[in-house]
Parts: sequence; structure tokens; C-alpha cells
Amino acid sequence: MVVGRNIKRLRQKKGWSQYKLAEVSGVSQPMISQIETGDSDGTPATWRKIATALGVTISDLWKDDE
Repeated sequence: MVVGRNIKRLRQKKGWSQYKLAEVSGVSQPMISQIETGDSDGTPATWRKIATALGVTISDLWKDDE
């Protein structure tokens, strides 16, 4: 899933673990893991929290650069 790949890429670009992103965003680490692996899409509220923590827009999370 595009959103999961992008979150993982952006998180790793910052040098953050899933736990660090969870801490900064307020989204649980298991939910971040589920989104990154494609087991869950998350919700708009979750995307907003993650995007804010990563310093990007929600639309950046959904860009398909492949």
C-alpha cells in the first residue's frame, strides 16, 4: 500500500524507529506497524497525526512515486 511505503520511507529518512514515530505522533506503534505492512489503512485522523510528526502533508503520504 502506498501510504504504508511512504510512511516507512519518510520515517527511515528521519532515522526514526516506529517507536519514535509513535512517541512523536501519538499513534500507537502497533498501528504504525499495521499501516506500514499494509494490514491497515489507518484513518484520516491517524494520517494527520503521522504527517504532522513527519513534517509533511497528508497528500505526501499518498503520493505514488513508483
